[in-house]
Amino acid sequence: MFVAFLVCLFVCAAVADVCKLLTVVIVTSPPASAPNISLFTSTYNYLREMPCASQARFMIGLHINPNRHEERFAQYEKNIVEWRAQHKNDAVFVLARMNSVEVSFSRLLSLVETKYYLFWEHDWRFCRTIQLETVLHQMELHGPAINYVRFNLKKTVVNTNGLYDAVLVPCQKCMIPLLFTPSWSNNPHIARTSFFTEHCRTILQKDPDAAFQMGFLEWPLTQAISATMHREGVQNATDKWGTYIYGSLNDAQMIYHLDGANALDTANIDAFAKHCVLG
Repeated sequence: MFVAFLVCLFVCAAVADVCKLLTVVIVTSPPASAPNISLFTSTYNYLREMPCASQARFMIGLHINPNRHEERFAQYEKNIVEWRAQHKNDAVFVLARMNSVEVSFSRLLSLVETKYYLFWEHDWRFCRTIQLETVLHQMELHGPAINYVRFNLKKTVVNTNGLYDAVLVPCQKCMIPLLFTPSWSNNPHIARTSFFTEHCRTILQKDPDAAFQMGFLEWPLTQAISATMHREGVQNATDKWGTYIYGSLNDAQMIYHLDGANALDTANIDAFAKHCVLG
């Protein structure tokens, strides 16, 4: 019994320590409610309340469309900067102003200094409790065999009508439910920083104009994974890319999109998570 307790204590400590290897990257841009920053601040507070994320470094990516010069956009940026100054003791912040959508995400992620990052745009919520540390622990345990774990917006089923999730293969060696997918999405996910900067960013830089015509980072990376799968087979694509969805086949959605482009009642943002389909 005592030995079992010590083993549990060691494992729990190891799992908790991985949280220090994480940067939470929040990307924000002026929503319909701008210059009000309640959508951003509510998301920041929501993430900070997660035990694992509370130990992490935080990075804020601020995208202001350079082709739009509305006063409320300028005020939104000013409000974010002021908010950050008031919360500098809460976390280690990096505030990156992203002038161009074409390079914004890629450049922003190249600034991450920790081993992993949680990518999170300002208008998402989990549908259920997720222990981020368990995902990080599996990524540590299996090394570059797991480079990316996405939380799914839809029911986890094979997509027979396109590249995204065209194949879903359970990870047999993992201690949490993970499914290999030949796709990359900007939906909330945890990724290995070195894999993105050394492998994914190289692909994106080959043709930066074409790379962002469809889905920002998503489309060219999904095409590359799919090409590997069709050329070398599913197992080789799994080994080379290590891109997974959290969960099992037929699981209900894991996350909900608040859609910051619409005018939300910012006083009741978290109530929108009730739209999750849990059945």
